[in-house]
Amino acid sequence: MAKLISVSAYVTPLEGTLAASAQRLINTDNILTVRSSPSGGAFNINGINSAIDYSYNVANNLQNGTFFVGEAVSAILAAASA
Repeated sequence: MAKLISVSAYVTPLEGTLAASAQRLINTDNILTVRSSPSGGAFNINGINSAIDYSYNVANNLQNGTFFVGEAVSAILAAASA
């Protein structure tokens, strides 16, 4: 059975718009890496503490992406290992 964690993920903003956040369920088996991102990376979004590199399926094609999240790296890793 898949182990899921809930995080506050930020949607990458389009030019001229503000970033939006929403709760997202992530399967911990698909997490590639978790890293610190205190400034929100290139997007400079307040409230981002971590970036999760993640693999997911779209139409049976495996793809990789990054979720920028408000939770701390330690909290994500603790939830993923529980």
